[in-house]
Amino acid sequence: MVMGTQEAAVRYGVHPETLRRWIARGLLPATRVGNAWVLEAKDVERLLANPPKPGRPTKATRGSRRQ
Repeated sequence: MVMGTQEAAVRYGVHPETLRRWIARGLLPATRVGNAWVLEAKDVERLLANPPKPGRPTKATRGSRRQ
């Protein structure tokens, strides 16, 4: 099932901005259609089964190396 961030937010009880952040971080696959993001229900469900930790991404998750 395909849905927008607003519909997914209502359906899964997640704030729409949280979904947009996950999209921006590359954690949630989505397609841009005009001004809206389109999500697959299976992708949202997969991510919610093992949600990322809240807060800012650490350096390790951003891809930089510690020297």
